[in-house]
Amino acid sequence: MNLVALMGYSAVRQDVLCPEAAEREASVDETAQMQAIVREGLPAGAYGVSFNHNPGHVAADGRPIPCRLANFQEVLAIASVLRGSRARLLQISGNPNPEAPQGNARRVGDAAQHADLCIYPPFSAGAAEGGCGALLAG
Repeated sequence: MNLVALMGYSAVRQDVLCPEAAEREASVDETAQMQAIVREGLPAGAYGVSFNHNPGHVAADGRPIPCRLANFQEVLAIASVLRGSRARLLQISGNPNPEAPQGNARRVGDAAQHADLCIYPPFSAGAAEGGCGALLAG
């Protein structure tokens, strides 16, 4: 059995934005704080980051889970933290950029530079656009 630990991005957002994590997008400064948390977590044992943009996933109080409010620029900023790291797995459930679905997997992979990307469901059709284990060049 092969196992790796991923940092759940909702927990990272919750740590920085506190109760507002499920209410709004992050500022540039807050995104930088979240990048720092992820950067610290990678050498501590995390093999990557897990994002959940599934619109059906809500907290017990009915609000969206914090990760769902991360806009696509925030996802790209967090993905960029994996550059040069031995930890390089990004798991993304749902589409973080539904307004422009074409090319999102490639853009996330480019941000991370050679990230292993596991996406479900795929952002769009095509082998390079979805599925687990797609190695995306940066």
